[in-house]
Amino acid sequence: MNRPAGRQRRYSVSAESDRQSSSYHKVVIPKTPEQLERIKAATSRSILFTSCDVQQKSDIYDAMSEVKCNAGDIIIKQFDSGDYFYVIDHGTFEVFTQETKDSPQKHVFTYVNVGSFGELALMYNCPRAATVVAKTDGELWKVDRETFRHIIIESAAQKRKQFEQLISTIPI
Repeated sequence: MNRPAGRQRRYSVSAESDRQSSSYHKVVIPKTPEQLERIKAATSRSILFTSCDVQQKSDIYDAMSEVKCNAGDIIIKQFDSGDYFYVIDHGTFEVFTQETKDSPQKHVFTYVNVGSFGELALMYNCPRAATVVAKTDGELWKVDRETFRHIIIESAAQKRKQFEQLISTIPI
């Protein structure tokens, strides 16, 4: 099939079911009180955690593991499937995109000590949308796909259900 110049094939995006998985097993990775405080500080700056209740946040904190990275490490690679969601503890991380696997990379953003990435591939079951490379040595907190989906997506579904119930009580 011939495509006009500059046009590329679109990847499909599909959301996974937001029903609770009966196969979910809570993950608990032991942490020091100092590590726990660093996770809380890092996640407090992420919009994804604003709809989580105290227990959901605690479950996320329990499941997070620390990732120490060196300058030049590739954290996620565009077009790969998603396995983890990352929250920056500290360090500088550069984001690059490319139109196709064979085209040159373009720098599009730099995270400095704050931010999170990797959620789109987990939420929408699609390939990674960008490559993230550590520009400096740093530390991240990561949570696996199953835990992320179970807690974050469940939280959003609960909020949606509450809003639907509220709206259904309002006469039109």
